[in-house]
Amino acid sequence: MEIVAEVNTAGGVCGSTLQAASAEGNDALVSLLLQGGADVNAAGGEHGNALQGASMNGHTNTVQILLENGAQVDADGGICGQVLRVASAKGHAEIVRLLLGHGAEVNASGIWGNALYAACANGYADIVGLLVQSGAEVNAMDAFYGSALQAASAGGYTDIVRFLLENGAEADIAGGYHTHSAVYVASEKGHTDVARLLLQKGARYDAQGMYGDVTAAESLARRCLDYIILGGFGGGRHPAAIHEWDANWDKRAVLNLR
Repeated sequence: MEIVAEVNTAGGVCGSTLQAASAEGNDALVSLLLQGGADVNAAGGEHGNALQGASMNGHTNTVQILLENGAQVDADGGICGQVLRVASAKGHAEIVRLLLGHGAEVNASGIWGNALYAACANGYADIVGLLVQSGAEVNAMDAFYGSALQAASAGGYTDIVRFLLENGAEADIAGGYHTHSAVYVASEKGHTDVARLLLQKGARYDAQGMYGDVTAAESLARRCLDYIILGGFGGGRHPAAIHEWDANWDKRAVLNLR
């Protein structure tokens, strides 16, 4: 008796057999399923679709197979939004390049923001370069997440901040999740080099935020770290940590930029 499996049966965490195989990077099984009539764009499951599962987990060859078999490059779904945003957030540069080469919309934005924001927030300078080169809008503002410059500033990624500014990012852009301007966010997080760079590029020193202006935000960050170093939150006094903090926190360099 011949037994024929239904390749498009839906169910389980991964939604379909094709999505499960794609998320695992099982190229042989993916190819077999596609040859057997599996729907390359079937939606559902943890990853939303097969292309997203492969992209999230960094399976470049699997992504290539799926795209060659008609996978929708701008499909949205699953827990991480658009496929390009997923690959950018995870740092998979080759997959980002593949998706862009197949026409992915570089400025697409969904519930989790856009690809450029994701790359900036996670410090992937190579992907930031790819996206901007492909037409990503450096000043795009998401209602919740804000801008790429704010994301890079919050993470302390000086090289990315510099790159964005050189490519037209507005030094004083504000809004979204971070609420405050990039220089305020950088100061609040203790990223002195980023704050200095932004001020040199014209960011307002008197930008206001939840804790006052840039000086107040910087002071709050200093006090919080002092509290931790000097024994707060169950810690102990660590002279080496205090010395390192003092050596890297050049408050006067920031103040002199007024």
